[in-house]
Amino acid sequence: VFMLDISRSIRQTYLDAAKQAVLNTRSRLRPQDQLAVITFGDSVSVLLEGNESSEIVSQKIASVKSTDENTRFYDAMDTLVKTAASKTDMRHVAVMVSDGVEEASGDVTPEQVEQNLRNGGVAVYGLAVDSASEADLATFRNFVELSGGEFYVFSPSSAQQTLDGMLKQIDAIWCLTLSADSNSADGSQRTLEIKFGSLGTVSTKIAPTKYAADSVPPYVISLDTDEAA
Repeated sequence: VFMLDISRSIRQTYLDAAKQAVLNTRSRLRPQDQLAVITFGDSVSVLLEGNESSEIVSQKIASVKSTDENTRFYDAMDTLVKTAASKTDMRHVAVMVSDGVEEASGDVTPEQVEQNLRNGGVAVYGLAVDSASEADLATFRNFVELSGGEFYVFSPSSAQQTLDGMLKQIDAIWCLTLSADSNSADGSQRTLEIKFGSLGTVSTKIAPTKYAADSVPPYVISLDTDEAA
């Protein structure tokens, strides 16, 4: 999922470079891949859901302009998690192009965003414009690190090169899928430890929220009757 900040604080030259990088990435997708695009400014919009033709993708991307007054960063993060959750049996990765987190009014609080990122299973990679302030970059970086992604800074001339390095890093990461004997998912936090032999152990907190539906319908095991009734 590419997430494009379309607020006026993003100069059009930066946005154009990011748009071209999106198109270049789209042209290199494998048959099993999908690419969605979300724009966020005064509102959040799912521009592309991932199944569109190359012609539609080009038309939609060409229409994106940096004209909005606000940056609904938190709402965009919430939409990201919901969009990714609708795609099953896929690894979920997001690349967010922005100049940082702005305090725009919205329906989602920063605390909700942090919780969603921790539990949503979406790695967010930040692609920040180099014209942003150090304070904005630091806040942006914090949200990216919460999700397990990484943070990059780009200029209009280095956008494609930076993105290529980011995609190479993403391709080198393994995705771990866990299964359990029970389909019960109570949402409570547990500690997960992964042992890599002599390389050591990685420990993290997980909160099981997804469950597998029962495939066997209920049936009667026994029946008691009260003849005196």
